[in-house]
Amino acid sequence: MTIANSHIHPPRGLSRLLWRLPIGLYRAHLGWLLTSHFLLLEHVGRKSGQVRQAVIEVVQRDKVNDVYYIAAGFGQSSDWYQNLLKTPRAKIQSGFRKADVLAEVLPIEQAGNIIMDYARR
Repeated sequence: MTIANSHIHPPRGLSRLLWRLPIGLYRAHLGWLLTSHFLLLEHVGRKSGQVRQAVIEVVQRDKVNDVYYIAAGFGQSSDWYQNLLKTPRAKIQSGFRKADVLAEVLPIEQAGNIIMDYARR
């Protein structure tokens, strides 16, 4: 799910609000406007137990095996990443498609290859 970058911190304040605006598109049933490059991740908060949402960029999609690869742009300290480590069962929406998923952390070599491929595109 991630390659750590300790120099980047999650946004706070107004910046956080702007980063969360795409969630409103999904709530208004307009998530398809974000195309298949993004997905809405619905996960359980590790401390609160409440349902949380985040819009995440899709780094790669394996349509044959029905796998979405995502990366934590703000590193392993991202709340959604930490939440998935504790409770890997989640729901996603990409375009018009909704699915129940099980999140897995990739081995570092495989994750590195996927990120390198993404960087080349």
